[in-house]
Amino acid sequence: MIKSTNNGKDWNVIYCFNGSDAFTLNFSFTDSNNGWYLNNNRTGNTVVHKTSDGGKSWNAVHTFTNHGDQDYIHFLNIQIGYIVGRNGLLLKTTDGGVTWNSYSLAPSFLLEEIFFVNPDT
Repeated sequence: MIKSTNNGKDWNVIYCFNGSDAFTLNFSFTDSNNGWYLNNNRTGNTVVHKTSDGGKSWNAVHTFTNHGDQDYIHFLNIQIGYIVGRNGLLLKTTDGGVTWNSYSLAPSFLLEEIFFVNPDT
């Protein structure tokens, strides 16, 4: 992972992912310190990772066992986040990614991205 603090003029390596981070999907940062990423690891699980130091270190906060349908993560703030994906998957967390609630959509939906500007929009 590389980071710029001057609008892309200079870049610094802040974190190197290891072999268990086989398929990192996407990142969502709510500020310069707090961020999350989704990872489909080599065991078939999808793992939500969180940083609170700007990406220098990451901790797994939730594992979806044998799921694989999670494709995109977006956090509105440090508590509220969403995951969408295949088969109409829509998940929401209100505790920073530790627990997730599932919402049913039509199974034929392929949700590739989600974005909120505030809790209602």
